[in-house]
Formats: sequence, C-alpha cells, structure tokens
Amino acid sequence: MFGVPALDRLEQLWQDALGGQGSAESVRGLITRLRKKIERDPAEPDHLLNVYGIGYRFEPGEVEFTGPDPLPELAAPLYGRNDELKRVVELLERQREPLVSVVGPPGSGATRVALLAAHRLKGRGWEVHRCVVGGGEAVSTTLARGLGIRRIGRRRSEVLAEIGRALAERGDLLVYLDAPHPHPTLQKTVAALLAQSPGTPILVGCRGALDLPDEKCVRLEPLRGPEAVQLFRQRVAEVRPGTHVDDELAAAIADRLDRMPVAIEAAAAQTAFLSPD
Repeated sequence: MFGVPALDRLEQLWQDALGGQGSAESVRGLITRLRKKIERDPAEPDHLLNVYGIGYRFEPGEVEFTGPDPLPELAAPLYGRNDELKRVVELLERQREPLVSVVGPPGSGATRVALLAAHRLKGRGWEVHRCVVGGGEAVSTTLARGLGIRRIGRRRSEVLAEIGRALAERGDLLVYLDAPHPHPTLQKTVAALLAQSPGTPILVGCRGALDLPDEKCVRLEPLRGPEAVQLFRQRVAEVRPGTHVDDELAAAIADRLDRMPVAIEAAAAQTAFLSPD
C-alpha cells in the first residue's frame, strides 16, 4: 500500500519503538529508516508525522477534507497593542499587502496580535486558514486538507501548485502562519506560496522577519512605562483582589521583564500564590 510488503511488521516496529522499548535516539533512528522505506519524500513525510512536544504520529492514508481549522480563542484580552493591531488589519484588508509579519521577542504579544487580526478579518467574512509551523504537520499538508486537495502520492511541487491555484480562485482569503521562528524552511514555504498565488495575503506571527521581498513588518516594541505598570497592577487585581502594588515595585518588575506584556501577565498570575514583593 505504501511500498511496504509487510504492514503487520511495520505495525510491530511502530509499537516496539513507541512503546517504551528504546531510547529517544533509537526511536529517531527507526523513524528515519521507516520514512526512507514508506515515504515518497522522507523530508516531507505523509505518514510518519512529527507531533510537536510529544513525538510522532502514524497517518495511514489521506487526511479527510475538513475545511479550515477553527481559530483558537485568545486566552486573555490584548493589552497595549491596539495601534499595532489596527495597522496589521489595515495592511491586509485595505492595502492588500501580500505578506505581513507581526514580529517581536518572546512575551511581546506577536502571536496574540496576529491571531486577533485573523479573528477580525474572519469576522468580516474572510476565509482564514491557520497553519502552525513546526507543529504536527507541514504547512502544505494543513492547507491541502483545508482546501480539499489530494496530497498522498503526489510530489510536493504538484501539491503546492494546486494549492496556489486554489488560493488564487478565492477572494477574501488569508493564510495565517503561527510560526515561532523564521527558519529557512518557513522562508521557502512562504516564498513558494507567494509565487503560486501572489494575490492571497499571508499573515505571519513570528519572532523575527522573514526578509522576503515586499514583506511588511509590524514590530512590537516594549510597552511604555505607565502602560506596563497599569497592566501589572490590573492583572494582579484580577487574580488577587484587594492587593495593592505601588508604582515603584510594579515598574521594577515590569522593567525586569523588558516591559513585554505576556511576560508581565505571567508574572502577575503568580501573585495568586506569591506576594508581589
């Protein structure tokens, strides 16, 4: 079925490898050997997929067409980034920029800004396809599944070409890439999508710019001092009502966290168990 004459043997190897009978290194070695046997392109696996933070998943056949994955809801309201959010939406909706990156260091809120921008556009009738880069499947796999494109048994270039045609046929459609790092694979994928479907906007939430032509970066800077203090005190009041935090202490904590909003919120959440000072 996949070029393996004894699928029962494959299943037994899979169970042995993932059933705790080997080290992490031996499991990775086995996965590499199996991919060389059953995958059309071991670098772009269809069946033995990485699951970020967990391990591996065996996908025996074509993934069923399900349409775009639903966007996750924001775990907490956005704070201090309204200007940046407005700018992102304007670049995508009014100016139709082909590639918009929301860029910031960890804790800056880049993921939240990008996600909220995607929610805004979806609420205005856009079709949004979200892909988690570095997650359990490749960007091309997620898009193919969301667009109803057959992928198994085809070359990656063929799948990307059909994805490009499908994206070009749609009107208000956004590809949203949730990407922790601007690694070369992400750059190549985005460049290929832009070449295949230049009229489809791509939104990326990332820690760094992709350095691609026509990329518009919305960079998230640290919050201003008063904003950072207000955010910390506000979040402390939510998790520990009645607790007073003076401005000097709040400012010192915020400065230690580079005045990044997500980091400040995480620190404030700890006051449910620990005193702020």
